[in-house]
Amino acid sequence: ETVNDVCLTIKTYAQKYFSKKGLDHDACAQCYKEIVKTWNQEPGHFTNWKEFMEKVGENNIDKTLKHKNVYKDLIHLCERSKEFETMIPHVRERIVNCVKDHVYKYCHSFSEETGGVEASIVTEYEQQIRNYKRDIEKMINAINSDILRYSDVKSSFERFIAEGANIGKLMESICVQIVEIAHEVKRWISDDSAYPDKLQQDILFNTGYKDTLQEDVFKLQKRKHSLERSLERRSKVRKKTEKEYNIHRKEKKKRKDSIQTLQLKIERLEFQISQKTEHVEGTKTALSTKRTLTPRQEEDMHAKLAKNLREIDRLSEWMSVAKRQRTRLERESMHERLDNLDRKTTVMKHIRVLKMSPETLRKLYRRRREFYQEGQLTDACRYVAQEIDNDWKRLYACLPFQPSRDREKLSHDIELIDIYSARRDRTMEEQALKCLEKWRTFSRTSADVAQLIRGLRKLNKEDLADKVEMRFSTESVYG
Repeated sequence: ETVNDVCLTIKTYAQKYFSKKGLDHDACAQCYKEIVKTWNQEPGHFTNWKEFMEKVGENNIDKTLKHKNVYKDLIHLCERSKEFETMIPHVRERIVNCVKDHVYKYCHSFSEETGGVEASIVTEYEQQIRNYKRDIEKMINAINSDILRYSDVKSSFERFIAEGANIGKLMESICVQIVEIAHEVKRWISDDSAYPDKLQQDILFNTGYKDTLQEDVFKLQKRKHSLERSLERRSKVRKKTEKEYNIHRKEKKKRKDSIQTLQLKIERLEFQISQKTEHVEGTKTALSTKRTLTPRQEEDMHAKLAKNLREIDRLSEWMSVAKRQRTRLERESMHERLDNLDRKTTVMKHIRVLKMSPETLRKLYRRRREFYQEGQLTDACRYVAQEIDNDWKRLYACLPFQPSRDREKLSHDIELIDIYSARRDRTMEEQALKCLEKWRTFSRTSADVAQLIRGLRKLNKEDLADKVEMRFSTESVYG
């Protein structure tokens, strides 16, 4: 409602004042000089349109001049500025309060509820929220800057009329920027409304993916049972084969003895052949006139080759071990993926329930506000302790307590602080901080920055109270 109302207000103003074409600002400036001349005044006498319109209201304008279009255009420029300066602060305050007090509070991703579980849709929406906040803050700063520029250029009415075209563009730019903020808020609200549905879609996707994985696991288990039965059958066949092997083992032993006898004969023949071969090679070597490698070099090369072969065998063994380990890890990873999907689905269901419950949002905002106020009060107490100096005793007597404490108890508290401070050689700043901590202890339910500011004003520390209010007040800076 706020965004639509703001857009309608800007649209109505634009149709009334920006749709008019053919405004001659030079002619308006000349008309203004003629009017001022009839009043026996200098053009620089009027500082703004308000003073000029008050003078016009006294009916000091010539009737012939009143009926001229250029005079009507001059009055049109004054009325445009009048309605602009009335409308813009109100519209800007409404849209900024809407953003700060409603959109920032209730458009929430609940990323802190994931508990460390990686949910991409939650992370993406949290980043989207940060982008929206950054863009809106940038637009608000731009509007504030343009409003300050407008305040500077309107200080001289003569200049205001002469530069009417540029000022009109500046006013139109401010209106456009406010409408852009409104449209950005609309997009954000639309994305936030669609967030539960996106969570539901991810939940359904994860559920379907989990079902598919479970079906695959069931098929693998079925295949495993089939292979186990096949292994059992093969085990029976192996036992039968081992029995037959034992029967033929004795016959094999006899054949082995015969083979060993023949092997001895073959070895003797191989030895004789090797001797002949060595003799032939030695003869060839003696007859050779060029040699590429010495025997030592050749021996080294063979040694290196053997070493490399051993290294290859060792690496092959290691690779086999690694493959077995990989197979085992792949079996284990399937269960981990199923567990991770369960955790993600549980977290997104929890976030969706929280998102759909307005009471949850209110509790979360109250909890965050209390935490923020507690931190602001701590910083404010430290700042006041640095600035209050010797007046901390008077400040302690001026602070509001809930429940209230009589003068005797207050005096007793100050005496205790003095005694402990003297024993421990505390500085004035430390004593002041100690008295503020005691006030917070006795007023745990009501102590806040506003109460501290009231105490400072009661002590007639207006400057310090204004500084604390400016730095640590929890009220909206756009209020």
